[in-house]
Amino acid sequence: ATAYSKLMVFDAALRDCEQALKIDPNFVKAHARSGYCHKGLAKLHKAVEAFQQGLSIDPNDKQCLQGLRETQAQIQKNMMEGASEEQQKRALEDPEIRNIYNDPMVRATLEAMSKDPEASKKAMSNPGMREKINKLMAAGLLSFGGPGAGGGSKKR
Repeated sequence: ATAYSKLMVFDAALRDCEQALKIDPNFVKAHARSGYCHKGLAKLHKAVEAFQQGLSIDPNDKQCLQGLRETQAQIQKNMMEGASEEQQKRALEDPEIRNIYNDPMVRATLEAMSKDPEASKKAMSNPGMREKINKLMAAGLLSFGGPGAGGGSKKR
C-alpha cells in the first residue's frame, strides 16, 4: 500500500489496505493508509470514516489524527469555495452518497434550509438527517459561500 501510495496509484493502494484489514481489522496503520488513499481519490467522506475507524482503535494514533485534521480542513475549504467537479463526480459514484443525495426527504430538507435558517436548526437537530447532511458536505456536494453563492447554501 505504501509503495502504491507513493506512486499515487491510490486504487491499488486501497485494495492492499482492504486486504490487510480483512486479515486484521484492528491494524490502525491500514486504516490510516486507507484514509490517505481515499483523500488522494478525492473521496473525503470515506477518508473521514477511515481515519475515525483507526482512531476508534487507537485514539492517539498520530497518522489518523493528522489525516483527520487535514481532511476536515479540506472539507471546510470545499464548503466555502466549492469542491472540484472531479470530487463531486467521484462522490456520486459512491452508492451511499448517491442514495442520500437522491433521497426526496433530504432534497426537501436542503431546499427548506436554503430558504429558511430555522429549517437548518430543525434539520440538524435530527441525528439521522444531520448525519446525511454531514456526509454530503464531506463528499463536497454542498457548499456555503464561494463564487456566486451569495453567502447562502449552494446545492450541487
